[in-house]
Amino acid sequence: MRLFKLSIIGLISILFGLLLIVLACKERRKFEFTACGIYAIVRHPEFLGRMLIIFGLMISRNILSILVCAILIAMLYLGILSEEKENLKKFGKNYEEYMERVPRLNILEGVRRKCKYKEQTL
Repeated sequence: MRLFKLSIIGLISILFGLLLIVLACKERRKFEFTACGIYAIVRHPEFLGRMLIIFGLMISRNILSILVCAILIAMLYLGILSEEKENLKKFGKNYEEYMERVPRLNILEGVRRKCKYKEQTL
């Protein structure tokens, strides 16, 4: 029963990760800074989506896949840090302000901030 629950949680994580990637690709413009749609909630939806997919695979597998998935998640996080440095160089103050408004990966905090911002603008 426990393994079945983990498989269900893993599947939900994978599906949510895929959804984030699709939404991110839809919103993103090539070589342009965007703070709309999913990017208004979380700064790195594609990275988060990939991490959720890896997490989903990880919790429904054996110890070797857990180790491999943990390494992949760490590599993705390092990719996020590198991308943020590049975006700061490329977009400057706009990206810095965006970083203050929108969390790096915490989608729940992003939704909370977005709702709070909407209340303030009404």
